[in-house]
Amino acid sequence: MSRISWKRNGFFIRDHKEETMSSVYGGIATRSRISLLVTSSDDKSQFTCLAKSDEFKTAVTDSFTLRIRRKCSNCKRPRQSLPRPDWMHY
Repeated sequence: MSRISWKRNGFFIRDHKEETMSSVYGGIATRSRISLLVTSSDDKSQFTCLAKSDEFKTAVTDSFTLRIRRKCSNCKRPRQSLPRPDWMHY
């Protein structure tokens, strides 16, 4: 089974949703999602996703930088989910 964790600016994020399901090609797939309210102070925050499996010795990682371009026009919206890195799409 795979384990997924997230870091924000180098620090682990504890609150994330993780689920497992049957994979299209057999086996079990694991996916994870984090949600947060963002403000202008979050601009240029670095997020890293780490996926570790008992089958592999090293973790697979991918990172992205969050860019806040303008103030939210509808700030009453619920938390926004961050996009999954390309390598996580299946």
